Amino acid sequence: MKKNKNILNKLLKRNLIAISIICFLYLIFWIYFYQENTEYIHLLFSLMFGLLLLANALPIILYLNYHFENKHTDFNIDEDLHLISITQKGLIKTYNFKDVKKSKYHIAYNYKNTIDNKGRYSLFFSDFGYWDLEFNNGDRYYLSNLFKDFVHDAPIIRKTKYRFRLFPYIKKHDSKEGVRLKSIPKKY
Repeated sequence: MKKNKNILNKLLKRNLIAISIICFLYLIFWIYFYQENTEYIHLLFSLMFGLLLLANALPIILYLNYHFENKHTDFNIDEDLHLISITQKGLIKTYNFKDVKKSKYHIAYNYKNTIDNKGRYSLFFSDFGYWDLEFNNGDRYYLSNLFKDFVHDAPIIRKTKYRFRLFPYIKKHDSKEGVRLKSIPKKY
């Protein structure tokens, strides 16, 4: 499976920036309070690193959830021929766009700003998302954007609905219907 390096690179970049800022502040506090008691400085920065690790727990959980669901799956889309080719554990199945029964993009809640302009902020895991794709013959796939970052582009299938969730982990028994949008949700 070829992974989408873009999502992982963004996450890594954010973490490196946060760690650099924490280290820089630690160095400044260390120099400024060097003669005084430094116990509280160590405690403060240990707390900051702990919060950084806690903030990364959710993206790690999403990554593992997507990875274990799709570790033996790959897909290709031929928009000219209207075909979706899904390879799962070495078995290739090809479907026509007309064979799609349900198509739903599950993306982070902050992309709902496109609809109502409430000003939601993006979080560390906002770039994660997946495609719940069900065909007329009963086959169902959960294709994450660890493959390709397709869930933030125009939908490939016309009848695709969007499901906005705070934490878009792969939920196989989601009974809620999505919303059909007239415009593509924007990245913020």
